Amino acid sequence: MQLVTIEDTYIPIQIGISNDWKAIATGAYHTIGIKNDGTLWAWGYNNYGQLGDEAIDITYIPIQIGISNGWKAIATGNYHSIGIKNDGTLWAWGYNNYGQLGDGTYINKKSPIQIGTDNDWKDITTDAYHTLGIKNDRTLWAWGDNLYGELGDGTAWKDIPVKIE
Repeated sequence: MQLVTIEDTYIPIQIGISNDWKAIATGAYHTIGIKNDGTLWAWGYNNYGQLGDEAIDITYIPIQIGISNGWKAIATGNYHSIGIKNDGTLWAWGYNNYGQLGDGTYINKKSPIQIGTDNDWKDITTDAYHTLGIKNDRTLWAWGDNLYGELGDGTAWKDIPVKIE
């Protein structure tokens, strides 16, 4: 059982005692981090599986997600998370009602799933309900909600990554 005091704070405070964080991304109510050893950590609200730990419980302290130590980049939307592993593969989990995970479905995922088979992803970013990625050849790809043209292709939602010209 986690013993936690939940209070608003108006000054920066250190989270835990670890000093080996490499990257951090924040969603609407959750946070994902990568440590220097390449492990993935998450905490916060988890109603759609956006933490990636197979549960849907709130987690008040960082917990390791899976056993892989091969994570190099992460991004978070409102309720979804995206990651790239060192081998260039793309992974996603969480809320998927707009296809923002890119797996060809609109089904939420409670743990990281590989998106496609490509292994040339370089960088990713997300917003509320859409995701964009850049591959090693510098091409731009987008998927998810496109209600306001945020994908940049002049069409409707996409549930898989689509190259943007």
